[in-house]
Amino acid sequence: MNGSWLWRKSRFLRLLAFVFLCALPVRALDLTPEEGWRTLEGFRIPVMSFSDGSARVRYQPPANWTHNGEGGSLIFYPPEKQEAFMKWQLLPRTAPQAASEDLAQWSRGFLPADATEITLVADNASPFVLSGNPSRELIYSYVGGGRRFETAVAVCDLDERQRLAIVVLARARDFKAVHDAAISSLFSWSRRK
Repeated sequence: MNGSWLWRKSRFLRLLAFVFLCALPVRALDLTPEEGWRTLEGFRIPVMSFSDGSARVRYQPPANWTHNGEGGSLIFYPPEKQEAFMKWQLLPRTAPQAASEDLAQWSRGFLPADATEITLVADNASPFVLSGNPSRELIYSYVGGGRRFETAVAVCDLDERQRLAIVVLARARDFKAVHDAAISSLFSWSRRK
């Protein structure tokens, strides 16, 4: 009887371990950048790559932008533009779907807490595609700290478990240039096995 109980307990523990391992994500993007170069027509162009399970994502940031962060978030800063950045943040797919009306309410959570005079100025369907996945972007204008800002909040579902939020923030006078450089750079995103 003791041996039978031990065998059943052992079998249960093996089954529990199997279920736990199956529940782990098969792939998960890690935003810890590895810097490198690619050569195009004799010119060396800075690129970065990220681990994505058994694959790699290669990305070419906007020229002369600096960055910091790792793991679940990464922030890029344009040169000579104060109070401007592009932030990538990995999120679970429990956040609202990109096509959902709740996205507007959810995306406002990325605006500063002291934002006033908030206006939705654009709702763009798929301004970029990452690894074949469409996106959606909402752009807000608001006042913060006595100055006018604009912020774009874009979301792209990378797979069934994870989503990438991309937030671009800048003073209103700088927003178009910062936003255009940020969004244009996303077209360099390529996932390779």
